[in-house]
Amino acid sequence: MTNPEFAVKKKLTIFLLFAFCISTTACIQTMYHWGEYEDSIYKMDIGASVEEQKEALLMIQTTIEEAEGGGGKVPPGVYAHYGYLMLKQGKNKEAKELFIKEKEHFPESAYFMDSLVKLIEKEN
Repeated sequence: MTNPEFAVKKKLTIFLLFAFCISTTACIQTMYHWGEYEDSIYKMDIGASVEEQKEALLMIQTTIEEAEGGGGKVPPGVYAHYGYLMLKQGKNKEAKELFIKEKEHFPESAYFMDSLVKLIEKEN
């Protein structure tokens, strides 16, 4: 094999390895559908206006709906966070349902979710 042939084969091999690496990283899917959840948390900072809070709630709701509609799994803590926000608005029934959903999807949160459900039931 002559030297120019070796250089061409070497370049081709490097190119194919690079193309393979790029193509496999494009296929990686995340375990959970995060949607706009992170952006919603940013919007819910302490100084958020009522309008920004409503927008953040809508973003979390959209993230949950997209995930439940086939876009992936709802990430841990999202149901609980949304439930907490519902609780702050006085929507105890919705909050309780979301805490139960968090517990069903993430059993490791059972102790905390059960305690929140009990607090809601005491108020009612």
